[in-house]
Amino acid sequence: MDLEMLGIIPLLMRIYGQKFGNHSKQLKYLKIMWRDEMRIVFRRFTQAPLDENIAIWIIHKG
Repeated sequence: MDLEMLGIIPLLMRIYGQKFGNHSKQLKYLKIMWRDEMRIVFRRFTQAPLDENIAIWIIHKG
């Protein structure tokens, strides 16, 4: 499954872009927050738990 096709990553970038802006220090904080946030969002889209490796991949890709 290609997570980007679900629109999850662009959605989170929009949400956090509005919340924190695009300052580099804030983006580092954003990446730390992603792991927990992605679990919640991924469950909503798939009704399945988010695999730890996928969470790490999303953080690195972002």
